[in-house]
Amino acid sequence: MKGHKFFITAITTTAILSGCANTQSEIISENNSVIKYDSRCGKHEYTKEENLADSINDMLLSTKAPRYPIKAAQNGIQGYTKLEFDVSADGKPININVIEAYPSGIFNSAAIESFSGWRYKPKASSCHSIQLDFKMG
Repeated sequence: MKGHKFFITAITTTAILSGCANTQSEIISENNSVIKYDSRCGKHEYTKEENLADSINDMLLSTKAPRYPIKAAQNGIQGYTKLEFDVSADGKPININVIEAYPSGIFNSAAIESFSGWRYKPKASSCHSIQLDFKMG
């Protein structure tokens, strides 16, 4: 019976992560392994510092560290994923969309899964962005 429960959990987790992976838009540019995706908010021109200065960071209550993808760790791969998102009235990140990734696709699912667990002060707001860096030691 325990094996049966594990199988259902694995299918549910895969379905959830597959849904997350579909939140990236069409590629708009590719330069030196940096992939930029179409943004509904038009924030590609913002620097990391400008995004950190965004007032949404004052509303942050809790974070969840991303899991480093096993293959990336085994191969010593480092990179980042930039996400755009809205905050729901209850403080959850929603409409999470990948807008930039380096290297392409390696960290996207881990970034989305982690960021989905972050919480903000309850107040709806839209079109924010954040960069999650994946660095080893």
